[in-house]
Amino acid sequence: MYFYCYVYLFLLQVLCILIVKCVLFCVLCFIVFCILFVCKCVLYYCHRVSIQFHPYMAPQPLLGLGLPHKTPPFIPIFSSSPPSSYLQQM
Repeated sequence: MYFYCYVYLFLLQVLCILIVKCVLFCVLCFIVFCILFVCKCVLYYCHRVSIQFHPYMAPQPLLGLGLPHKTPPFIPIFSSSPPSSYLQQM
């Protein structure tokens, strides 16, 4: 009879330790989430404020890159041969 009492006490201790570990883990996760959420909000706010004080600069076209290209003339599908102007370009 005494043996079962010790087994029950041991199982109760193990259960209490598991519950305490789970609670501590949940509290730690909540604290980390709050810290990361606050950091995200602060970074977002700083980004919005910095955008307001800097004028928007439109991207400038890149000059001198690439060659101008000609698009081929429209060739109707139903024609049997391409137009003569198209043949002269080639």
